[in-house]
Amino acid sequence: MSDSIDRSSRELVRRYFEACNERRLDDFDLLFPPTFISHLRVGDVVGLDRFKELMLQVYDALPDVLWTSIEEIYAPERAIVRYYFEGTHLGPLFGIPPSHRRVKVDACEVMVIQGGMVPEIWNYADLMGLAAQLNAADPLALRI
Repeated sequence: MSDSIDRSSRELVRRYFEACNERRLDDFDLLFPPTFISHLRVGDVVGLDRFKELMLQVYDALPDVLWTSIEEIYAPERAIVRYYFEGTHLGPLFGIPPSHRRVKVDACEVMVIQGGMVPEIWNYADLMGLAAQLNAADPLALRI
């Protein structure tokens, strides 16, 4: 793999995590096309506007949420990022009422990178672990 691909992909991932952590959803317009798709364990989020709405719900539910990258692997047109996010559950999330508990969720994303943007992400967050931390009544019923 060329160093330029590696550098540009690393920069894209860095900007993505910064935008998430600094709640700069307008920056997503520079990272994702309008047709962006995020494949989550609980269903697909289709369209950048819908993804921004989901992120607002996460910010409302976990107002102090922060994402931390642990490991990144790069290949042409791909980035794989192992990370965790943590925050305090102060609002409803995936149908689970506020628990006021601190949560930490391990996750991994496979990011498709094309033309300097991310048109698609495959997200493998441990939502069952999140549900367990929040004592969800029916963890298998979690939906976006």
